[in-house]
Amino acid sequence: MKHLSKIPEELKGMNKFNKSDDGNVANWSKMRKNTKVIVWSQKLGFQCGSRPLEELIGRVVGGENTVYGQVPWQVLIKESRLFGWLSFRKCGGVLIGDRWVLTAAHCQAGWLGSLDVILGEHDIQLFQQQNANEKVILRKAKRVIIHPEFSRKRLENDIAIIELESEVNFDENIQPICLPKADEDFTNCMAYVSGWGKTSYNSLGYEQGGKDSCEGDSGGPLMVQRNDSSWVLVGIVSNGIRCAEPNLPGVYMRVSKYINWIESL
Repeated sequence: MKHLSKIPEELKGMNKFNKSDDGNVANWSKMRKNTKVIVWSQKLGFQCGSRPLEELIGRVVGGENTVYGQVPWQVLIKESRLFGWLSFRKCGGVLIGDRWVLTAAHCQAGWLGSLDVILGEHDIQLFQQQNANEKVILRKAKRVIIHPEFSRKRLENDIAIIELESEVNFDENIQPICLPKADEDFTNCMAYVSGWGKTSYNSLGYEQGGKDSCEGDSGGPLMVQRNDSSWVLVGIVSNGIRCAEPNLPGVYMRVSKYINWIESL
């Protein structure tokens, strides 16, 4: 993935342009067919929020390129139209279970469109080549569950869950991130954001600008590393005014606010 950026040490509030491209440890959860969220990491011996590489660097706006395995929960969402004849990069997303992805609600497909989810990739250009990584997986979206109070006009409650058509197997580059507890507070924590969008603009950003998520980054993760080295999902990239502009930070959906909704599905 080409876009991952370190952002401010102090996280303030998280909860205009649209960032989609068209224009303790909360153990990671598995949703079964009845869509009930159950915690199963201890049962299966997995640890959420783990990744093979120690340093998290990368590129959104003002960041640097990532390398294979650094953000194993980041996915790419593409939209297909005209029965697959037209396909384009839509948004980012975050893997939270073996067939469940969190993203922004405004990333839903348009009329007669469908969504494809690409897992295990870190560079879009490589995916488009014939010698693409064989470990990259593509899954069609079976359904998209939009938050019932989502407002497209105001981009409030801009969060959705995608159910994949089939489960994915985890490896060193496909792993779920941890979900936060409903009452967790990440104020003053160092956070990171990753995505597939533009890198040419000069948050949750710095007050002076220069680093931020940008167009194409919608639905991607805002994440914090815990003291036990696991990574937890703090926010979902939603919207903002331009990219990395001074005094115009990006807007993120606070995931802890929606944990009860996720678990109630």
